Amino acid sequence: MKRALPLFLIIFAAAVFLRFFNFTNRITVGLDSARDAFVSLYGAQTIQLPITGPFISIAPVTTGPWYWIQLIFARFIIPTPYAPWILLAIYSTFLIIIVYFIGLQVEGKRLGLILAFLATFSANQIGTAVQLTNPSVIGFYTSIYVLLFVLLVKGNKKNLKLGLLIGIVLGLTINTHYQAAGLVSLLVFLLFFGKKYLKTLLAAGAGIGLTFLPLLCFELNNHWYNTGHMLQYILVDQYNIWTPMRWLTYISDYWPNFLSYVLGGSITFGRVVLFLLSIGYLFLLWKRKLPKILLLLGFSFLIEVVIIRYYRGERFFGYLQFFHPYLFIFIGYLINKIFSLPGGKIAGIAVLGVYFFFVFPSIRPRLQPEDLTLQTKNLAQKIYQTFGPGPYKLYKCRALVKPDVVALVLQLYMDNRYDSAGKPLIYDWGCSLPSIGESKDPQSVYPRIDNVVDASIASPAAILAKEWVEASPKSMYQSAARWWMDEQP
Repeated sequence: MKRALPLFLIIFAAAVFLRFFNFTNRITVGLDSARDAFVSLYGAQTIQLPITGPFISIAPVTTGPWYWIQLIFARFIIPTPYAPWILLAIYSTFLIIIVYFIGLQVEGKRLGLILAFLATFSANQIGTAVQLTNPSVIGFYTSIYVLLFVLLVKGNKKNLKLGLLIGIVLGLTINTHYQAAGLVSLLVFLLFFGKKYLKTLLAAGAGIGLTFLPLLCFELNNHWYNTGHMLQYILVDQYNIWTPMRWLTYISDYWPNFLSYVLGGSITFGRVVLFLLSIGYLFLLWKRKLPKILLLLGFSFLIEVVIIRYYRGERFFGYLQFFHPYLFIFIGYLINKIFSLPGGKIAGIAVLGVYFFFVFPSIRPRLQPEDLTLQTKNLAQKIYQTFGPGPYKLYKCRALVKPDVVALVLQLYMDNRYDSAGKPLIYDWGCSLPSIGESKDPQSVYPRIDNVVDASIASPAAILAKEWVEASPKSMYQSAARWWMDEQP
């Protein structure tokens, strides 16, 4: 294709626009996002690197630290407090380049362009560019893993360096979120091609092992905390979790919803895509026209599908980012086959046009500002205008876990207005305000903006006596990345 480069540049420009449009107002600052931002910003400020990552949802088990370490290094490199979110947007944008090269290796430039098109306008990929959570990077890692695997298979020979690199990328992916562990199946399939890949697999195993060294260090110093709790979940706790999901429901409802979540469009659109994919690939299997790479990816995909079906835990769509490259490849390959038919150019363009027509309505909401982000920014500006330029420190009720609080602390910190020696503010929620003199109604004494009160007239002792604690960036970082030093498990 002579016009492949101009077409790719147009698609890539669209990807950049969709991921960075209105960026600072679209970023997420909820509990998980704020936690990761504190780890990135405070970790970079104090030059501290964690040896564990965020906790998983099914058990008191932590992931590996590499996701947080990348966020910390991003803050070193990118000179803005928005660095951790920018890193995710860059990953989501680079995914377009990676899937293009996957298509290029599998079946040429046209497939590469189709895959880049699908990934660019993926509603979920546009969303992950601003959602600061560890699953958001999984699609990017998985795409690199798939590309390296394709290069390895196409090379048709052992390659120790490539094997080691594949292992490191896979290890980073699994460290970031354990639900990606099923991706190992893709490597195992190499054994079907004979002993020539055995040393490559051993090199990949060494690469995976290298990525788990920080967690091993944590385990050796904390009485095998993660290992014990994971075994408790596998052997006992998972059987106490009821996850209703018939195969019929899983295929006819869960997967169409997931497809519409990733691609965009309605559940009806997801059902149509799933039906056409099933018919298309059954026909290609019957005709024996599927290339080896697609067969291997297909078998790996089915293994992952079965694993998620029997997984006893939360099947949250956001956790399943590792499916993204598979979906782009499978859908793109069939569309590319349409282009290969007699007169297929017009039909293929029409299919892409119809596809875009159905997914576009799901893209527009992803470009809207995040409510909590805007509310927090507006509240911070009111505080600066009413209570002065600061700096401030913020108290919260000891037992309070509320997104609004951590978002406000994060905003003050990003505005360089937070200081533990600064003017005290209280987020009035959950505890009684400190008493002042003979006043029987503290609510009428303190200057207030929404739920935030200026507590300058109260003594530190009076504040602490009412169970208020400082919600400082340091304490946020400590509770997220160094909790084990306090709890000593």
